[in-house]
Amino acid sequence: MPDGSYPIGDREDLTNAVRAVGRGGASHNAIRRHIMKRARALGASNAIPDNWNSDGSLRSREIDTSTEPAVSTSVDPVGNNDDDPAQSHSPSRDDRQQTTRAIELARRGITRKG
Repeated sequence: MPDGSYPIGDREDLTNAVRAVGRGGASHNAIRRHIMKRARALGASNAIPDNWNSDGSLRSREIDTSTEPAVSTSVDPVGNNDDDPAQSHSPSRDDRQQTTRAIELARRGITRKG
């Protein structure tokens, strides 16, 4: 960087800089642009993560549903019999975690493939 932060003299420095982007005090996009410039100069563009755009921003990622379990957004567990209080129970911890994850992904605009 012009201020001397993130000095990148070799491939090891490059790897360390890529890992340290989030700790920088400057704009993370500016830091990523600097790292990409130094990577090109070192002939190490392959060390740049795939989710970095050329302007320094990050690409949104889509979720591959082939390896991720289905997410239930239902409040009532499957098979809940509302007529029989003895069979009524709260959603399981896994159901709540999956629902929370689905809501968080939706807030971030991450969509599912498929």
